[in-house]
Amino acid sequence: MSHVQSPERLDYWSCFFLDSANHEFISNNETHFKYYCKVHGSYLSESEDGKHTLFKILTSVICSVCFFGVLTNILNILLLRNSISRGLSFRESLIILAAIELFLCFFTGFKTILAFLILCDWNRSQGAFYLFYISNHLFHLSQTVSVYHSILVSIERYFVVVAPLKSKVWLYRSKRRSAVVFLLVLTFSVILNIPWFLKSYVGKNEGFGLKTNSTLGAFPYVIKRHKFAEMWLAGLQEVFLGLKSIAPFPIVLILNVLQFAAIHNANKRRVLLTNGHKKDIKSAKMFSVIILILLSCNIMPIASYASSRARTAIYREIILLQLLSIVTGAAINFIIYLAFWQAFRNEFWKLIESIWKGSDASERIICVSRVKQ
Repeated sequence: MSHVQSPERLDYWSCFFLDSANHEFISNNETHFKYYCKVHGSYLSESEDGKHTLFKILTSVICSVCFFGVLTNILNILLLRNSISRGLSFRESLIILAAIELFLCFFTGFKTILAFLILCDWNRSQGAFYLFYISNHLFHLSQTVSVYHSILVSIERYFVVVAPLKSKVWLYRSKRRSAVVFLLVLTFSVILNIPWFLKSYVGKNEGFGLKTNSTLGAFPYVIKRHKFAEMWLAGLQEVFLGLKSIAPFPIVLILNVLQFAAIHNANKRRVLLTNGHKKDIKSAKMFSVIILILLSCNIMPIASYASSRARTAIYREIILLQLLSIVTGAAINFIIYLAFWQAFRNEFWKLIESIWKGSDASERIICVSRVKQ
């Protein structure tokens, strides 16, 4: 007599790896194991040879941008540390932002590589799934912290432009106050990501090795959903998703409009401005460019999420394009600093010069030692 178990829903990222929505396994005693997905993975262009060239190209591009982002954000931290000032520290805020985006670039690349290894059946071990599961959560957390920290810095720049004297008192940052502000942003970001932390876990695929026509049969482990997640986390997830992914979009847009208006009004009376205020306006202009790029890089993920509600397939190339869009926004700040910030350029060329002189000195030492020999 056969026994049919009730279908168990798989997590979104398990479904990303699978090519169909329903999965059924039959054991020797005719027990039926069933899994299902609300959506399932698919390629935009199915190739008969199974190479999926576009997917592989996008994976390579993301890894390259992530490597560039990790390297340049390390440079950002080093160069900004050399020119940090006391008091109202714009540079200190940028150092924190660089550290956040360093983590974002690293976990984006790590997550992409693991997704590629799992999808191509190069590594589907429990360890690979756990690493993917953890890196995915840390990626989303880093992204949320980055967005809300950028909003906070944008608010600071606005007040510096419209109220230069009062802002010195309002926005004065000691190291302790900076740490407290960052911890508040981090705590808020963790709270927004709690439903995703709690709803899923890595578990065994009970149907692995059993008779099936499903692609799930090749996965010994999967990312499952906790049963209680369907009851009370679903509604909470929708609210928090709006706060962490959709709400920042209009907030950033409004802040940028206000900031451009404030800069325009300040420039009308430029003759009356102090040198310090002019520098603050220049830094506000530079950060408004960063905010605009952040805004542009988040348009695609938001549009893709909105359209995904009407789709039954997760197109893997679109997911990679979303990751590429996000990590580009995290990796490009170094170029903006070089283009708009003279002090940063000076520090960068000093670093290059010291590295060049160091390499010349080491070559001379090697040459002298060879002559003596």
